[in-house]
Amino acid sequence: MDTLLLIVGLSALLLLVMLLTRTREKPSRSRNTPKVRWLDPAVQATFDRQAGRAVTVPKGKDAMWERKVLSQLRGDRAAMERLVAGQAKRFPRAGRAELLERVYDDYVRDQR
Repeated sequence: MDTLLLIVGLSALLLLVMLLTRTREKPSRSRNTPKVRWLDPAVQATFDRQAGRAVTVPKGKDAMWERKVLSQLRGDRAAMERLVAGQAKRFPRAGRAELLERVYDDYVRDQR
């Protein structure tokens, strides 16, 4: 029993020494590493994949519905614009926020 405690204690001490003496290296960024991490659709919504540049983030109700629609479409902005254009043909007097809301409702309904 005493030997077991001695072995466990020495192992813990060795582990502590190894953790305290290890060198910490900064992670290197290669040229192939993308500048934008695709964490979630909200992050993807601010980056245009085809153009390879950042897109300005709108504010207000438009932004809320854009985030919701893009999260459903997994960040596919082109698909969102096509769906909005289709809704605009059906409802020419509707504002962008209302069109986005209709797109979101239709998409969620169709996913059931």
